[in-house]
Amino acid sequence: MTTGNEAGLQVADVIEWLAHDPNTRVILAYIEGCRDARACARRSPPRARPASRS
Repeated sequence: MTTGNEAGLQVADVIEWLAHDPNTRVILAYIEGCRDARACARRSPPRARPASRS
């Protein structure tokens, strides 16, 4: 799934939706950036971890 230019939906919105979807068991994401880091942190499942820092 891609969020494109994030004009309508941001990556935080997609993660939140997947986290509350009863049919989703695992969320694996490669995120190059998040426009609103606080929203990403707030909406991410508790076991979400960054892969690495550059």
